[in-house]
Amino acid sequence: TVRDNIAFALELRNVDAFTRAELADRVIELVSLQGYGDRLPGDLSGGMQQRVG
Repeated sequence: TVRDNIAFALELRNVDAFTRAELADRVIELVSLQGYGDRLPGDLSGGMQQRVG
């Protein structure tokens, strides 16, 4: 999911699970993808996919 993809980058930086979840939600909000966190990136438009990346 979008949230998992964002959290994965944080996991690589050894961020703990609780903080990862909070930061992933903040990033989703920062890139204006509220409501899309549980969707697969392939279900998003090209521009939205770039924001996830």
